[in-house]
Amino acid sequence: MDADIITDPSYAQLKLNVVAKTAYLMLVAESFYILTVLAFKISLGLFFLRITKEPQLRMVVYITIGISTAFSIAYFFFVVFQCGVPKNAMTFILSKLRGRCRAKATALGMAYTHALVVSLTDFVFAILPLALLKNSLLDRREKWIVGLILVMGTV
Repeated sequence: MDADIITDPSYAQLKLNVVAKTAYLMLVAESFYILTVLAFKISLGLFFLRITKEPQLRMVVYITIGISTAFSIAYFFFVVFQCGVPKNAMTFILSKLRGRCRAKATALGMAYTHALVVSLTDFVFAILPLALLKNSLLDRREKWIVGLILVMGTV
């Protein structure tokens, strides 16, 4: 009985539809991940702009937000349109299988570069509280507590 189901052509079509839908949902999930990271980095940068008064540190925040935002938007459009305009799940997976999408090396390069940009943004936002608290009027214990809270909030 099981062998009849596996050799049935409609079963093969069903499996292909499931694979296509899964690939399409992965594309949607990756796109929303990129947008979520983008929104989080912008909101974190705006928070630091509110508490930063020194012009040099404000410039660091502006540059960090600008680079992170620009690359995240570029990566979002790359992911969405890597195989052309996505019409439906089946055309997307068939384009992938036929090699009509961007080269795998290009996709990996964009993914790793996005990961690097996000990591560097995290690093800058993690050390920024240390620079903010360096010249504050808080005593040493309060600086440690506030610094730890700010660093934990950025990671």
